[in-house]
Amino acid sequence: MSASEREPQAIRFEFKDADDYKLIFATGAHGGVMPNGMVKFDLFVEFHTGPSAEQRSIGADGRFGEPRLEGLPTEAIHVTRLRQVGVMMTVPDARSLATWLEQKADESDKIRAATQKLEAGK
Repeated sequence: MSASEREPQAIRFEFKDADDYKLIFATGAHGGVMPNGMVKFDLFVEFHTGPSAEQRSIGADGRFGEPRLEGLPTEAIHVTRLRQVGVMMTVPDARSLATWLEQKADESDKIRAATQKLEAGK
């Protein structure tokens, strides 16, 4: 078998950003298994819901008066989960992503522990 007929010994992956690529902050994910068997999840950011608007009067001296808040939730606690992006993937890809995320979380724990050790030694 000649060198040109052999199977490749390596593969090179190139990363490029799509025109609509964006980096998002996520505090959680929600989703499940689709009827076609694929895994679908949304990444969201979670925050306490504030007023929808604020109105202030302007005094004769030009200073703002106390705010009048509009659209405040009436419940004791109201949390909004703003979906940032949805992801659909095959089960093998979902397992691969889960493994990768666990590895990155472990790496982060090690870095954080080493940093804390250095900080404590100062």
